[in-house]
Amino acid sequence: MHPVHVSFSPMKKLPLTLTSVLNSPSSPLGKRGTVLTEGGTAPHSSKLHKLLKLGTALTETILRVDLIAHIAAILLITTASALSYEQQYTQTVPLIPGTETTEIQTCKNGKAFVYDTYSIYSIRSPDFEGQNIFIFKTKEGQYPCGLNPKKAYYTIQAGEFGGANEFTGLLGNKLFIDQWTGRDHKRVLIIDLTTKSLTFFDWYDDPKIENDVLYYNKVLKGGKRTKKSIPCPEAKKWESEGLLPIYIQRARVDLSTMKRTVDEARTCKPVTPIAGAKNSSYGGH
Repeated sequence: MHPVHVSFSPMKKLPLTLTSVLNSPSSPLGKRGTVLTEGGTAPHSSKLHKLLKLGTALTETILRVDLIAHIAAILLITTASALSYEQQYTQTVPLIPGTETTEIQTCKNGKAFVYDTYSIYSIRSPDFEGQNIFIFKTKEGQYPCGLNPKKAYYTIQAGEFGGANEFTGLLGNKLFIDQWTGRDHKRVLIIDLTTKSLTFFDWYDDPKIENDVLYYNKVLKGGKRTKKSIPCPEAKKWESEGLLPIYIQRARVDLSTMKRTVDEARTCKPVTPIAGAKNSSYGGH
């Protein structure tokens, strides 16, 4: 979601300007008519004075109505945006199986994941899709939900590294992020907390960690060349059922060396599109 900006000029009392020529027989000024413009002059008349007072009152009323309409529009847009944001982000992607066991606390503004070495505090970004992720060194007796983001050891902002980020686990000094960039599938990011740097990313599905190795389906770009080279006879059937065919290769990353290995065999599988994915699935599938 992108923030909605609505601007309008603040109300101010404008100098009276009446540019109508009152020359109709029914005019209170008579048949002669008078033109009033800003900075101009006019003959003194009680009828004219009443007309000027009426015009001033009418102008101020119109300005007030215009201001109220602007405020109402801002409230309506803000409320609609907030509702849309909450509907889209009430659930989070689960932690990757094989990451460290954690104590999870639900806080007023987000969630805290407490590990032996680090404590992760994730908060929904008020400005962008995804989370602001704050990493702290775990200290005895600290209250996870009371951590001050300004004092974090390391901060990963929503939108950093090119997409909407979700915290998905910790293993040693490696922090895992599920990232959506607007495509039909997502990326896994691995952050080294010692160097505070991104060390690996790939399009992925169905991850798990065993014996310090990350296993996952590497999701390929579903272009014409990919679809032509990988037989997927049930693709149209899956699409008719509201599912999305993705083309994959099984891959693994040795987390001790960060070396990736990809199998030669390629295949396809049906997944739920991101828009309809449930919180019990990975990468939007």
